[in-house]
Amino acid sequence: MRAITLFVFGGVAQIGKDADTAATEFFIAIAGPLGSFALAGLFYLLKLWLMPYSETATAVLEWLTTINLIVASFNLIPSFPMDRGRVFRALIWKMTGNAAKGMQWAVMSGKIVAYGLMMIGMLLALQPAMLVNGLWLMGISWFLLAMAEDSKRTYFREHLAGHVSIGDVIQKEAPMITADMSILSWIDESMLLTGHRACLVIEDNQTIGLVSLSDVVKCPREQWSSTSVRKIMTPLKRLSIAQPTNSILEVLQIMNENGINQVPVLDQREIIGWIDREHILKILQLHLDTGR
Repeated sequence: MRAITLFVFGGVAQIGKDADTAATEFFIAIAGPLGSFALAGLFYLLKLWLMPYSETATAVLEWLTTINLIVASFNLIPSFPMDRGRVFRALIWKMTGNAAKGMQWAVMSGKIVAYGLMMIGMLLALQPAMLVNGLWLMGISWFLLAMAEDSKRTYFREHLAGHVSIGDVIQKEAPMITADMSILSWIDESMLLTGHRACLVIEDNQTIGLVSLSDVVKCPREQWSSTSVRKIMTPLKRLSIAQPTNSILEVLQIMNENGINQVPVLDQREIIGWIDREHILKILQLHLDTGR
């Protein structure tokens, strides 16, 4: 565990890497609420000990006991990604044996809590004397919603994408055009008909490069009919290449680092297909929808 980040309604335990099992996730997440309960118990015992000697110390310790009990109790409400939501996620993960399903339920519970707080905030805001409190509560609920959604995206990017290899989802029927085809012909006869914004460029049955819409916009429109795609393509030796064993996460990192949206897949010096960002996002969405 690297640190604990505290928010208005609780904290988030930050660890070097996410838990590998439901049990590990549970024990890491439950540490926060248990710590608050332990502090409440300690302050309560100190209060009893000092009660005959100091009213001021007794009052302070009673306040500390109450605050820690409130924090610990609130920490048991399942609002992911804070610790209480991680406990809920671990329980669902353990019951179903499915980490992705645990994440889905935890995020959903976090959103329910956030929407509930938002409704309470709206009702409070209708009362002039409680306007500030209502707006504050609505702001907190928006923050919780944003955290839940961001946590879901991060999970499916770093966990699911890290466990699915490109070889399993590769698009083997990659769109191809000949190197001597003009830009205008490619647009009219291929791009506008198929919707493919990029194509592998072929010469003598060999892949020699890749051309995309971003290459086209660099060429003046009046030259499209007289300029071949060969002149604007990215040569094969300069292309960012993926291997079938690469994970989706690794390929997304390649795309982000190079500002591209599609990557050819090379196996033993032969282009066997390609993968584009849109296809990857569809795959991740399917994992999200099915909980697999």
